[in-house]
Amino acid sequence: MNFVSLSTVDSNDVFRAMLQTLSQPGTIESLTLSSKSQCPTQVALLLSLIDVETKFSVVSSVSEEDNEQWTTLIHAASGAPSASESQSEWVLSFGEPNIDILESIPRGTPHRPEMGCRLIVSCSEVRSTPRFESTEAEKNFTTISLRGPGIETENILHVSGISQRFFEVLHDMNSSFPAGIDVWLCDQFGNVSAISRSTEVNVVTTRVGVE
Repeated sequence: MNFVSLSTVDSNDVFRAMLQTLSQPGTIESLTLSSKSQCPTQVALLLSLIDVETKFSVVSSVSEEDNEQWTTLIHAASGAPSASESQSEWVLSFGEPNIDILESIPRGTPHRPEMGCRLIVSCSEVRSTPRFESTEAEKNFTTISLRGPGIETENILHVSGISQRFFEVLHDMNSSFPAGIDVWLCDQFGNVSAISRSTEVNVVTTRVGVE
């Protein structure tokens, strides 16, 4: 890909979906970008909210060269300056970020919670219903429960491609609300879900039955 772009209409739809999912953690919005936009959905999430004054970084489990390419493309499309993870307001992670990177992301303080970072993580699949094709497929999903503001009682998410450890560390990072980080999960099908820093996240250790 030589360039990325996000149309105004798609940007508005993406922005709405991000606000909706953040206000109701654990719900899922499905996004389909038009032909006028040239970027993956997870990149569209970032482009819809950054500008020339927003520091961002790109991390992933792929090569450093790919990280640099995506950083260049996103900067060209938005004008936003790149920075290290520890100095960024937004971090885009292609796949699960390693624990060192996750723990380096700014959380803000109880007096300056707005300094906390926003994190976008791409995953294989995120769903609210446990309909797996096989027991082996089920093992590839991490099941989490979400409680807190915007949730009536409890929301359950099943996430493929993100480990249990990620959510355990996120739980600890957000244990001093209002400090913490907001997280959006985006899968390969354009499904988006969010976990607010005010949300209590717990990994469900009991086995989810196959429907």
